[in-house]
Amino acid sequence: MLGYDDPEHRRLRGLVDQAFQRRMIETMRPMITDITDRLLDRLQGRKDADLMAEFCRDLPLAVICAMLGLPEQDHARFRGWLGGLKDTASLGAVIRAVPGVLRVVRHLRRVSRPGGGALPEGLIVALRDASADGQMLSEDELVSMIFLLFGAGQETTTHLISGGLFALLSNEDQWRRLRSDPSQLASCVEECLRYVSPVQMTKPRFATRDVVWQGRQFRRGDILAGFLAAANGDPAKFEDPHRFDISRHPNPHLSFGTGAHFCLGFQLARVETAIAFERILARFPNTRLAVEEGAITWRRRLGIRALVRLPVHLAA
Repeated sequence: MLGYDDPEHRRLRGLVDQAFQRRMIETMRPMITDITDRLLDRLQGRKDADLMAEFCRDLPLAVICAMLGLPEQDHARFRGWLGGLKDTASLGAVIRAVPGVLRVVRHLRRVSRPGGGALPEGLIVALRDASADGQMLSEDELVSMIFLLFGAGQETTTHLISGGLFALLSNEDQWRRLRSDPSQLASCVEECLRYVSPVQMTKPRFATRDVVWQGRQFRRGDILAGFLAAANGDPAKFEDPHRFDISRHPNPHLSFGTGAHFCLGFQLARVETAIAFERILARFPNTRLAVEEGAITWRRRLGIRALVRLPVHLAA
């Protein structure tokens, strides 16, 4: 769906929107909060943790598995199968991840068929049954759509939560500010979306004809990509754009894109991130980084801003 333009994009987007809108994201808050607390329970009594490996990656994966209607026993399977996709800048890592991806595709093909095990209240069944103008998703389209939702619902939110926590913990005044005034959670999430820009760029697009744009000559077939991270740091739009300010207003960031390809899961990402921050603040309010800020490293991944680790000292 990401690679298509209208009318094919409109057809696919209409079908997935139909299934997605059956679930009001706000009604999922209790489920997301329960998953968050269960993950944080594992850290209770610990002094140190790598929040990237032990929380930030597991929360979105558990939520999207539950939202899709995958049985509980599948959640650990998917974590193992997709774990190799963390380092896509390394050709060797990509090659090693291929068997896991193939297992995911084969499993999704089985589970998405009638009687395959998908829970009736989940998105998989809703997508399978969705129709518009008498058209339904083919099996290949259905599997591709589920796989896309895994990426959109898990990977990007993982890096929003982890990058946002890093921004908060490396700006202690903002962490204290949020701790003393939780009403700023919503604006904090928006600033994390802008400041972290977990999705750094758009998918590549191709010029359909020769054109001069922004003073540059583009030939038919030339590849273009929009850099969302650059737009989110535009000094013409944001005062002091390199400053992390959880009360920034207005905040017209482009982290979810715009137009026909505006992010399908924007509400889910916001709710998950807000709950993650709120529950960590409630249970470990005096958490701090366990290493110097400069010792934090990022993965070499084109288009995604992804932490390698997030080591912290946990403190109530």
